[in-house]
Amino acid sequence: MRRKSDPAPVTPPVAGVTSLAVPAVIGAERVRGRGSLIAELTRLHRWGFRRTPRVRVLHGLAGAGKTTVALHVAHRLGRRGVTVWFVSAAEDTALQTGMRQLARLLGAGAHELDRDWADNAPDVLWRRLNAHPGPWLLIIDNADGPHPLTPAGEPAARQRGWIRPVTTRHGALLITSRDGDRGGWGDWCRLHPVGMLRGADGARVLRDLAGHRAGTATEAAALADRLGGFALALTLAGHYLADTNQLPLPGAITSFAAYRGALDAQGAATVDPGPGQTPAEVRARTVIAETAELSLGLLDQRGLAPARALLGLLAVLADAPIPYQVLLDPAALAVSPLFPGIDAAKLRGLLHALAALGLLDLDTGGANPDLADTQPSATLRLHPLIREAGLHQLRASGRRPASLALAAGLLHRVTTGNADDPARRPCWEHLAPHPVHLLTTAAASGAEPGTIGDAAVAALRVTEWLAATGLHGVALTQAVSIRDIATSILGAEDPTVLEAAEEVAHHTGRVGDVVAARDQFAALLPLRERVLGPEHPDTLTTRADLAAYTGRAGDVVAARDQLAALLPLRERVLGPEHADTLIVRAGLAGWTGQTGDVLAARDQCAKLLPISEWALGPDHPDTMAVRADLAHWSGEAGDVVAARDQYAALLPISGRVLGPDHPNTLIVRANLAGWT
Repeated sequence: MRRKSDPAPVTPPVAGVTSLAVPAVIGAERVRGRGSLIAELTRLHRWGFRRTPRVRVLHGLAGAGKTTVALHVAHRLGRRGVTVWFVSAAEDTALQTGMRQLARLLGAGAHELDRDWADNAPDVLWRRLNAHPGPWLLIIDNADGPHPLTPAGEPAARQRGWIRPVTTRHGALLITSRDGDRGGWGDWCRLHPVGMLRGADGARVLRDLAGHRAGTATEAAALADRLGGFALALTLAGHYLADTNQLPLPGAITSFAAYRGALDAQGAATVDPGPGQTPAEVRARTVIAETAELSLGLLDQRGLAPARALLGLLAVLADAPIPYQVLLDPAALAVSPLFPGIDAAKLRGLLHALAALGLLDLDTGGANPDLADTQPSATLRLHPLIREAGLHQLRASGRRPASLALAAGLLHRVTTGNADDPARRPCWEHLAPHPVHLLTTAAASGAEPGTIGDAAVAALRVTEWLAATGLHGVALTQAVSIRDIATSILGAEDPTVLEAAEEVAHHTGRVGDVVAARDQFAALLPLRERVLGPEHPDTLTTRADLAAYTGRAGDVVAARDQLAALLPLRERVLGPEHADTLIVRAGLAGWTGQTGDVLAARDQCAKLLPISEWALGPDHPDTMAVRADLAHWSGEAGDVVAARDQYAALLPISGRVLGPDHPNTLIVRANLAGWT
């Protein structure tokens, strides 16, 4: 993990391309038993409803259909010209990046997304939301109560978090949550329970999906009651019967009555009750496990037994969209004992089979597999209860260790590359929630050290991406957690743990505590030297980082001297034109200038620029940084014409590579004006 050892903190790029688009409604276009609720929510932007509460909470058990209601509201309002944004709160990373992207979309500038965001991100967002001129709806999906949406220890009533009263009649906020405790939400929130679909409503859902050939309305109602009225269970049963009725065969389950009989014959599924779960929540998990088992049994009968393993593999990942096009490499899967001999065609068949039975939602997004790294990836989603059913099957079958190991290896493989690369932001956005979730799950289940190591490295790479989007506090929190988990299992001197310690030090510096960062690098260096050797590239990187933070902590002479001593080692170990060697030369020039020797700094930059252009290319970020340094030190040395010309040459390059509104481009433009 290479770092730039220059004297000034690197300005973070603006947040990337977190998707705020409303997901498609999968399944039947009609929604049953929710008509009056949807009608009320879609009237919020009408003049006659301008004084009604504009923050609404849909609450109910998992599997009741809360998100489905929200999606139908979103799509109806979208067709009426309301701007709708959708942010998932299931994982903190998705929530943070989604809110930051929304603020940027609403016009928040570089200063707001940097310093103001670090101080109070919700204030930045809500200033922009309340000033938005057109009608809008923000959906926050799958919030585990109000607490993840508020500052630690504060109730929602304090109005300092992500959820606040909407003060404009143009806007509305819709939240889905399992938490229906009125006392936890502010009195400016109106709560709407989303209950079960029993009797006639449940029967209509089943007949919409399965068709009338599956039986009478009375038989459908009996099955709906047997399924507890859970919308998700009704969807699974309906998809199952729709599939089997396409080509009815002797002995197949093709009717509502037969499906109900199969559930009874199968017996109640055994699930592991979660901590603090109510009997109703356990019942929901049991019903979904039963229906999922029938669907997987159908795939077993059709010779698609690896579908079970695939569902289990997906279940160990986070409750977030899974970029299957990037992650599920058939060649990597084929070397696992879980998927012997699998290829792209077989994998595609398994995904389509699981989707056809409602066990996952596929969103191809029109993505091109050849451009999966550089455009929004095709994703799939698992309902949380389907995920739990998959995890339960993994534990029962003994496949959990192999699934965790495979998932960690896949994430390790796809999280390579430069996290700062704007072209790969679509890929990073979808990958980000999964590694740290997998690491936590693997550690809790006693996974092998190799699994922990792969997951930890992937998770550390995600913290680099979080920092590149400006979420330095989130990156630091995650890096500390990764380091602590890895240390507890791998030991304090494992190379992965040392890498984690390096990341913690970097993120500590990025949140502003440069003295603590310097001290952490100073403590890390002897460990690197003892474990890896004094001339290992990672050890040399730690020396460069120690020099950088020594300078940022105020000792610019020591920073210059440390880099001067490091440069010959870098040249000998890596070569004089290696990117890391050039970084040390750039840092040395910068700290030399900071000591007051601006002529030497200018001359060092002038010598370095053509080498960097040749070795890295004129459009490389490090080359652009050297050109900016040369312009700066030329001006400080008294040559204002040269400074102006260097900035003038850099501005179109920065605008083309980073974008005209990127913070670094804006800095170049301001400096050009200053020296003109």
